[in-house]
Amino acid sequence: MSDVQITVDLSYPADLVWRALTERPLMGEWFLPTDLAPVAGGVYRVFPPPGTPGFTAPFDVDVLEVVAPQRILQLWQGEQLHTEMLWEIKPTDDGCHLRVVQSGFLGLAGESRRGELLELYETLFQQRLPAVLERLASTDSAARPAASARVTRSQPAHAALRRAPWWRLREHHRLRLLSVAGAAVLTVLIATALATLVFRPHLGPGDAMPPGFSVISGRQAAGATASPAPSPGATPSPSPSAVDRPATPQPTVLTATYRTAESYSLSYIGTVSIKAGPSAVDGWTAVLELPPGASVSSAWDQIRHTSDGQRVTFTSSVHQHIDAEATFTFSFQVGDDASGHRKPLSCTVNGVPCSGF
Repeated sequence: MSDVQITVDLSYPADLVWRALTERPLMGEWFLPTDLAPVAGGVYRVFPPPGTPGFTAPFDVDVLEVVAPQRILQLWQGEQLHTEMLWEIKPTDDGCHLRVVQSGFLGLAGESRRGELLELYETLFQQRLPAVLERLASTDSAARPAASARVTRSQPAHAALRRAPWWRLREHHRLRLLSVAGAAVLTVLIATALATLVFRPHLGPGDAMPPGFSVISGRQAAGATASPAPSPGATPSPSPSAVDRPATPQPTVLTATYRTAESYSLSYIGTVSIKAGPSAVDGWTAVLELPPGASVSSAWDQIRHTSDGQRVTFTSSVHQHIDAEATFTFSFQVGDDASGHRKPLSCTVNGVPCSGF
């Protein structure tokens, strides 16, 4: 018997921490791939990626007790694993205190596995979870830590300028000078236009145009030089255009990667990772082609899938936005008792082929 226990002091309210511990879209950002939900009596499954410290295979999770937003007690069962896992939240003056306790059978090499799990939980609960909470708090002013709260008082514009840093004062004066210069240019243009209207020559139907005038759009403009008329039958030389120039290569919007995370006798678990390029991705659709006899049985993290023959389309109403240079990964299970394949025949995301084939 071995126990694993860590504690984390978080400067966020218990309700916000509870959301991150129990809402699937948020869990997908910091925890292991799972369909876990805070429903007492529910049975779920966790799919640790290959190489995850302390785990070599997926395992089942039975939810034994849920007291929102204070505690959730689970039973984890799998390969060399039969333990109770407790997540407990206690409010504090500065936020809340999170306690994670795992107790039970951790396999024959329990002590070494305990060290691996402790390393994993420190990464998940002490590093990745706070990063998700920080992002949530940045979009919810009521959830921000008290230390970050500030009171902003209104003040006259001239008072604000007096207290502004030197570089802002210099910028302010530069803008004023640009405004004055712009006003002067506008005044000159208006005066020129008025002078042209007042002093232009008035010609009758039979009058000849004085030297120095040419016809522009049916009227005479002073100071213009008449352009010679093209000779009959002459073909004007084409001017260089944007069509003649080589197109500037556009940055790749996204890249996609497929990987078979787990493989069993009659099924396998696949993952697709979508990485945004220099700009964010606002909307994606993944399309997989499966061999005959294979079909998608489930997908996690609020991913919807529809099938048209052996063509399976994945999308999500929750995870459509991917920040620039960020990566989103979703997982799904394929039942295959006929073809023997352990991956799809092809995979594309927004028409971009997935690597990994």
